[in-house]
Amino acid sequence: MLSGVAYGLYAGTAWNGLIYLVERNKLGTAMGLTAALLNLTLSVLPALFGYVHDHTLDDDHGYMWPAALSTGFGCVSLVASLFNYCYDLYLNEGMLHINVTERNLLFERRKVRAASEQATLNEVRERVQEREQLDSPDDDED
Repeated sequence: MLSGVAYGLYAGTAWNGLIYLVERNKLGTAMGLTAALLNLTLSVLPALFGYVHDHTLDDDHGYMWPAALSTGFGCVSLVASLFNYCYDLYLNEGMLHINVTERNLLFERRKVRAASEQATLNEVRERVQEREQLDSPDDDED
């Protein structure tokens, strides 16, 4: 029962969190990868737990080792969540902590910044081409 509650909390937050973490033009790919990874874990983990339980029957501890494995996965998930939180806070400008209006403004600022950087890059390319044309020897002087 606790696993069902945990999955319900996961499904209610993880899928919605993708909207805030991934750019709109990459959202379909992110949703597809998330669904694929979820289905992979739902198909592989029961077999893994059964394998661990069947090969630790001699220890006479019941489900201690599968429970330890589950605890290990929980710790890995906690570390991944902390990483995601720190990534959002320091590298993603706190996207998960702002409302929709601020998020849309942030996306617009990012677009303007990217366009400005692209324009600067194009100017630099043009200057380099101009210098190359000025520095290239003329073939007409022979």
